[in-house]
Amino acid sequence: MKNIIYTLLIFTLFCGCEQFVEVDLPNDQLTKELVFKDINLAKAAMAGVYRSLDERGFLSGSTMGGGIYFGCYADEQISYQSASSDLTQLYQTSLNPQSKIVKSLWETTYNQLYSVNAILEGLKRSVTLPENEKRQLRGEGLLIRALLHLHLSGTYGAVPYVTETNYHINQHIGKVPETILYQLAAKDIDEATELLTAIAPKGQRIRPTKMAAYALRARIALYGKDWENAVTFATKVLSDPSYKMESDLDKVF
Repeated sequence: MKNIIYTLLIFTLFCGCEQFVEVDLPNDQLTKELVFKDINLAKAAMAGVYRSLDERGFLSGSTMGGGIYFGCYADEQISYQSASSDLTQLYQTSLNPQSKIVKSLWETTYNQLYSVNAILEGLKRSVTLPENEKRQLRGEGLLIRALLHLHLSGTYGAVPYVTETNYHINQHIGKVPETILYQLAAKDIDEATELLTAIAPKGQRIRPTKMAAYALRARIALYGKDWENAVTFATKVLSDPSYKMESDLDKVF
């Protein structure tokens, strides 16, 4: 009898402990399942990616962004910091491989890619979001994924092309040569082209469109020395009446 009571007591304690450690999600966080049941939440997730791109990484114009880093490296900007600073090393083309900038760009970009891939996976699983909205968001995600990988490749050479969030897969993923990376990026862009709208609404040129995808596809072809496709895709953009070359340089800069 004592053994039965003891067993019941232990079982009750374990059940109580399990309920105690299973806490609710914080009020400011949402599960993936909930995010991709509501189009506004899905758009907010993508907006979070754009905010990250604006604040840090290759596409950012902030002090922690590629605009400043590569501006110094290409002599477009001047660094007045100390000789040992990362920006001055970039400006003098004497960057130490152990520099924080080298690590920061790598880690920031792959964190951004993780967010993009999480959105793409969520969109794929969703059965409640409007189809036209899903197409646009997926197109944007694919374009961003290709663009970030191109920047990584242009800076580091051979890099992993990551399309999953599953760490079991990602921990074994290897680097791919630039030629293969161009093919993978082109595949993402070609699908994005089919999904994105042709042009953005007037005054809202802040999200990728089909023309942006064509322009990036032309760049990929140029990098891969595929001259015929470089001309083909660039012509699609140049011949679009929504765009024109600005002849007055004072209006460009």
